[in-house]
Amino acid sequence: MFRKLSLFILMLLLVMNSMLAFGESEDTILKIGVKQEPDSLNPMVAWENASYEIFMLTYDALTQIDREMNVVPSLATSWELSEDQLTWTFHLREDVKWHDGEKFTANDVKFTYEFIQETEMGLYYGAIADITTIDVVDDYTIKFTSDLPKANMLQNVTPILPEHIWSQYDADSVMDFENEEMIGTGPYKFVEWQRSQQVVFERNEDYFGNVPQVSHLIYVIYANNDTMVQSLENGEIEIALGLDSVDIKGALKNENIKAYTFMENGFTQMGFNSSEPSDAFNPLIQNKVVRHAIDYAMDKQKIVDLVFDSSAEPGSTMIPPSQKIWHYEPQGDELRTYNPSKAIELLESEGFTIIDSEGYRSNASGEKLEFLLLSRSDNTSEVKVGQMIQSYLKDVGIQLNIDVVDDGVLYDRTMINLDYDMFIWGWGGDIDPAVLLNILTTSNLDNLNDVFYSNPDYDAIIELQGSEMNLDARIELVKEAQRLLYDELPYDILYYEQDNQLVRSDLVSGIVPAVNGSVFYTFTNANYLDAELVKGDESQSSVLMLAAVGVVILLSAVIWFMKNKKSSKKSENAQKQEW
Repeated sequence: MFRKLSLFILMLLLVMNSMLAFGESEDTILKIGVKQEPDSLNPMVAWENASYEIFMLTYDALTQIDREMNVVPSLATSWELSEDQLTWTFHLREDVKWHDGEKFTANDVKFTYEFIQETEMGLYYGAIADITTIDVVDDYTIKFTSDLPKANMLQNVTPILPEHIWSQYDADSVMDFENEEMIGTGPYKFVEWQRSQQVVFERNEDYFGNVPQVSHLIYVIYANNDTMVQSLENGEIEIALGLDSVDIKGALKNENIKAYTFMENGFTQMGFNSSEPSDAFNPLIQNKVVRHAIDYAMDKQKIVDLVFDSSAEPGSTMIPPSQKIWHYEPQGDELRTYNPSKAIELLESEGFTIIDSEGYRSNASGEKLEFLLLSRSDNTSEVKVGQMIQSYLKDVGIQLNIDVVDDGVLYDRTMINLDYDMFIWGWGGDIDPAVLLNILTTSNLDNLNDVFYSNPDYDAIIELQGSEMNLDARIELVKEAQRLLYDELPYDILYYEQDNQLVRSDLVSGIVPAVNGSVFYTFTNANYLDAELVKGDESQSSVLMLAAVGVVILLSAVIWFMKNKKSSKKSENAQKQEW
C-alpha cells in the first residue's frame, strides 16, 4: 500500500510541475498596433517606412545604431580607415547564420553592395553608390574603396542579403520578387503577412546578438486610429504607433497608458512635376516664380493648427529640425511665410493678370493657372491639407483640382504616367542626412526621385558633402544643399509632424526611449529586443490555481489513504475475532 501511495504522490507532483512549466513556457506575443502597412517585403522596391522597419528586424547591416544614436558593431565587429581615407576595412562576425541555416560570409556583403549598385534600385542605393571597389580578403574580412573619402560609411545601414537566394535575380526579375520567406540574419524571423490584418514574426533563437525577450511579434494593422486606441485601452494590443495628438487625449486618462511624443525625422511635402514637359501636365508648374507664389499663398501655420491640433510644425527645408545640427532654417527675406499679396504680386510679374468670372488667372497667351493635385486616400490629414491648399490658391487666382487616390495609383501616376502637376506625400529619414538629400539627385531619377528634378549644381554639393570628413565643413555643405532646394522648390516642405506612441505600461516593460524621444520607428531596434511582457495577475493566478488544485488533490489522496488504512485495520481485527 505504501508503494502505491508513493507512486501516486510522485505522479501528482509530476503533473503539478508540468502545470507550472506550462505557465512559464507559454508563448509571449508582443502586439503592436499600426496604420501603415508595408508596401513590399523586397528591399529593392519598397518605399514605405513600415517596410524599412521590418527590414531592420529581419536583416542586419555591418553596423547599427543604439539608443544614444551612436554607431555600434553588428555584422562587423570592428573596422579601420586607411591613412588616405579612401579604404574602409571591416572585420566580420564568424558565428552568424542565415535564418535557413546557411553560413554568413563576406561574400554575402560583397554581393549585396554590388547588386544594389548594378540595379541602382531602392533607398539604400544612394548610400553606397560612390563605392568603387569591393574586395573580399577572406571569409570574414572585406574592404571598400572609393575615389573620394566616404564620410557616412559607418552610418550606412544597408541590409545584407543572402547571396544564395538573391543571386538568381537581375534588375528586371527582382522587381517581381516578393521575398515571402525573408531569409535574413536578424533578431526576428518572418512568419507571415496577412494583408490588411497583421504581419507576424518569431524570435530568432540563434541570433548572435541580444535575443528578443518575446517569442513572437505581431504588427496588427488598423484602418483608423480610433479603433487602434480602443484596442489598446481594451488590452488587445500592448503598443499603438503613429497617432495624432487628437487621438491620444482620451487614452491618456488611463494611468496605465504612457505616451512617448517626439518630432519625426521626416517631412510631408508637396512635390512639383519637374519632368520633361508634355501634354500630361501643365508646364506652368515648372515656373519657379509660380511655385514661389504658391508657397506664399499657403498659411502653413494655420494648416498645422487646424489639421494637427498644433502637433506639427510648418515646413521649410529637406532636413527636419529633429536632425538638429543638419537642419537649415531660412531667415529674414529668404523665408517665405503666408503672404497672399506677395503671391499675387509674383503672379502678375509673370503676366498672369487676366482674371475670369470665377477669379482664376491666365496670361495674354491664354495659359491658365490650373493645376492637378494628387493626395492619398488613406491619409485623412493629407486630404484635409489638400482641401485647405485648394482654398488658399483660389484666393490668389489659381485653380487647383484634386484627385484622391490610393498609394499604388499615386506611385503609378507620379513615377510612370506623370499625369499630375503636384502631389502630397512624405519621406522618413535616417541618421545620416544624405539619405533624404540623395532623393533629389540626378542619379536617383527613375528610382526615388519622384519629381524628376535634376540640377548639376545640387548634385555637385551632394557629392562634396559625402566626401567631407570634417564634421563642421560637412554641416555647412548639407545646409547649402538645403538652401538651394528651398530656392528651387522642387519640393514644398509643408510640415514636420509630431508622432505619438502609446504603451500599456502594465502589460509591457523594458521600453526605453531613444535620445530623440521615440521608442519605435526610430534608428534602432533596441526596444524590439528589450520589450518584455509583464506577468500579470491573471497568468500568475492561473498557475497558482493549478498548483492549489494539485495540493488539494494530493491532500485528498493522503486523507483517503489514511482512512482506507484504518478501515483495513478494523476489518482485519474483526476477522481475527471471528476466528
